[in-house]
Amino acid sequence: MPATPTYARRRLGTELRRLRNESHSTVDAVAQACGWSRWKVIRIEAGQSSVSRHDLHVLCRLYEAGKEDSARLERWLEDGRDHRWWREYDNLIGAELEEYLSLESQASEIAVANMAMFPGLLHSEHYSRAVTYATPFTPDPDIAESVVEVRMRRQRILHGDNPARLSAVLGASLFLYETGGRNVLRGQIAHVLSMSELPNCEVHIVPLSATSTVLSGGITVFDFPDPQDPSVAYAEHPNGLVARDGAIDVRRHRRMVDYLKANALSPEDSRAFLVARLEEL
Repeated sequence: MPATPTYARRRLGTELRRLRNESHSTVDAVAQACGWSRWKVIRIEAGQSSVSRHDLHVLCRLYEAGKEDSARLERWLEDGRDHRWWREYDNLIGAELEEYLSLESQASEIAVANMAMFPGLLHSEHYSRAVTYATPFTPDPDIAESVVEVRMRRQRILHGDNPARLSAVLGASLFLYETGGRNVLRGQIAHVLSMSELPNCEVHIVPLSATSTVLSGGITVFDFPDPQDPSVAYAEHPNGLVARDGAIDVRRHRRMVDYLKANALSPEDSRAFLVARLEEL
């Protein structure tokens, strides 16, 4: 899979920072040598700003990058210009969600924890539609259907020849709310059960009897194929998503996911829970 622009910029920035450190150059020294502001260097290395081919060549010469490093950087520069499938939905997707989708599409491992909502990667189509329409406002049908389409297309990363690995920790109360009606809930539970049987997906249910499992919003942690590429965590709040890519923040969010998983049922017992819940409905 070709790298998406956000992922490619992050990887390019990480590699440029490595080359700068190996050349024993400071941010200020690079900025002065290139005639840039120090913030331009910082933003490029953080993957927050694109870099032109000319600027890339300038940096490669400054860092005395070898042919192999230069060629790899050129590939990432080109990847950063690729089109993305979600560009079809620009009227729905802002910069915040676009970055999230870009990272999600490149992740090799995804850990999610949510006590209040099913993650979009585990929505059945009927449930996704029911949730989209479950609002005090009347949604535009075309927009609502596009929202559902985006969720369904996101799930493709869990299928195919080299799918991402998903570990989901879900609250048991999610399987009680009959959003869209009993049949929709049955279909959603059956879908989660089916996904949990895939070799690359595991589901852990946190039972109602569990203690100290309060989590306001959801947590997602993305890990990537290249171990040099830093992990990214997202915290979900009523007002949107907040990215956390600092090493300490990522560890804290991962620790919360692991803590909830420790209070949850095993994958086998979670499947038994889902089967029993289906029999109740």
